[in-house]
Amino acid sequence: MEFRFLNEDDQDALIRLTETFRHQLITDEKARSILDDDKILIAAALQDKEVAGYALAYLLPRLDNGRDMMMIYHLFVQENFQRQGIATRLMTMLLEYGRQHQIHYTSLITQQDNEKAIALYTKLGGKLHPTNNQVFYWYGSGKPQI
Repeated sequence: MEFRFLNEDDQDALIRLTETFRHQLITDEKARSILDDDKILIAAALQDKEVAGYALAYLLPRLDNGRDMMMIYHLFVQENFQRQGIATRLMTMLLEYGRQHQIHYTSLITQQDNEKAIALYTKLGGKLHPTNNQVFYWYGSGKPQI
């Protein structure tokens, strides 16, 4: 199993990913525009030519002079690849990227009944937001007062 961030050479992998997980076809042009965007991160678990899982994150600029934020938007693993630590590796890749690039704040939203995801995010050091218990967050460059 290969774990890496998709890059501009991964059009075919991104097209397979959207077919497998989103049940949609995207054009080569759409795939190129996503892969060329430095504010979109796609961590992927690849088994030969199959995409076993992926995590999608967006880097978001802040309105003040602080460092960017990261919003993790998708985390999916194909059923036949689950319970192998793939989701943990994909999340760790994104969180490590955040540390290396001094991302101020990383967050994601999950459903309250998604017990497996909540356990994973907690294991990885995520904290539930004090007023919205569907939001997990990780601070990278100092925690402001909430």
